[in-house]
Amino acid sequence: MIDRKLLIILVLLSIYVFWGKPMQSKLSDKTFELRQTERLLAKEIFIQKKSKEIEKIYPAEIKKIEENKRLFFSDKISTSSAMSLMQKRLKRNAKISGVDIVNLNWGTPEYKKGYTSLPISLTIVGYPSQIFSFVRYTVFSDKLFRFLICNTFKRKDKIGVNMIVLGFKLGK
Repeated sequence: MIDRKLLIILVLLSIYVFWGKPMQSKLSDKTFELRQTERLLAKEIFIQKKSKEIEKIYPAEIKKIEENKRLFFSDKISTSSAMSLMQKRLKRNAKISGVDIVNLNWGTPEYKKGYTSLPISLTIVGYPSQIFSFVRYTVFSDKLFRFLICNTFKRKDKIGVNMIVLGFKLGK
């Protein structure tokens, strides 16, 4: 009787050791895999929601990028052509506003990451309202211009301004 009980206990113990224990480790492995899959699924759902938001925003952002690209001179033209176009715009703004350009010189283009800085040094002479008008026409033109250095001086009954105007060209 004791042998029989001992034999049954040994059989049950061997079943547990050879079959139950491996099943328990497989179960913990499967639980781990299930948790990983749940995390990946949660990420995927999050990405899907964000992609729908991005799809709604994308056309407007692309439009903004295209509008901002128009502020720069094209990368398809040479640097000297861009400087020439910039000079023509400055001369046109001077003519419209009534100031006289006394001196105009091209600076050395500075190549930066993704764009080129185009400096033009000029001296203009006019009445304060004319100079203000020139600056306004230049700042509010369809291209991006930046005034780097401005020095004023008196010339007879008018004001003179030495300035460096920067234009920008995409690419190198």
